[in-house]
Amino acid sequence: MNIHDTYFVIANEYFWFCITVTIFSFSYLLKCLLNGFSSRSSNLILLVSWGLTAFIIVPASQFLFMASGFDDGLEGTPTADFWKNVYLGLKVFYILVLAVFGFLAFKTGQNWGNK
Repeated sequence: MNIHDTYFVIANEYFWFCITVTIFSFSYLLKCLLNGFSSRSSNLILLVSWGLTAFIIVPASQFLFMASGFDDGLEGTPTADFWKNVYLGLKVFYILVLAVFGFLAFKTGQNWGNK
């Protein structure tokens, strides 16, 4: 992203960590859904991965909120409205992640006393 000749650079390790945690969270959620949340340890791993996903989304949305204030008017660059829409989309995604996190905590609590 180029904002007034300033580049925001993220290290490859951080980028791949964010992508990997998000993909792992969704794939592990699918695994637990297919298994019916029967394993306590897999439920705890899933809770940790969704907690990390929520922890990653907050700084990303704050960065996009900051970027939405810039509009250099150059042709071919995204407008401020685009960044505001992306920011709102991330907020909706964050609410969905928290709802899934609450559901997972509920299912883990249900299965906790059964073992």
